[in-house]
Amino acid sequence: NIEDSDSSLYILQVMSSDFEVDLNEQASAFLKELPSKLPVGKIVNVTRGAVSREIAGKSYEGLRIKYSISVLGEKVPHTFDVFFAHGLESNALVMIQAPDEDLKAAEKEFQMISTSLKIK
Repeated sequence: NIEDSDSSLYILQVMSSDFEVDLNEQASAFLKELPSKLPVGKIVNVTRGAVSREIAGKSYEGLRIKYSISVLGEKVPHTFDVFFAHGLESNALVMIQAPDEDLKAAEKEFQMISTSLKIK
């Protein structure tokens, strides 16, 4: 896990090549666990869509979840992307999350990490 000071996250899980992951299940698990990580507030305005990203030199289709954290009537929009990258010897689950107000700045870091990965 890589966490930035603005609450942006880049989570990488490496597993054997025979292990498969369902992106919808991963996104649902993330959303289910998220409220337990929040000291206050609740998750609102959840939408799902497609997204693509270059990871380890290949383009992958993923799932984008847009949601807001509502705290005392104030909504803070967030974006969560999840991808499953394939290699010959291993696979990688990549999860990226950031508050929308920080997403543009964090995207440069996310891109640098994603393109520098090597999945064997």
